[in-house]
Amino acid sequence: MRCQKPKQDGSQCKASALTGKKYCALHSDAGRAAELGSRGGRRRTVFSPDRLKMFPAPKSAADVRDLLAQ
Repeated sequence: MRCQKPKQDGSQCKASALTGKKYCALHSDAGRAAELGSRGGRRRTVFSPDRLKMFPAPKSAADVRDLLAQ
């Protein structure tokens, strides 16, 4: 059985519905689709290089470890 949730463009969701449910895993939890969509949007955000911290180039593995720990 297919998911019964219509997509924003009006077409039907093509994912398989969960066993005994009307909706797929993405549409069954309230707000799950919006949460996952916002994660994708955060991944594509534009950053400002002006806000990056300057640091000296690491010279050893211990320097890299300390830098990553910050």
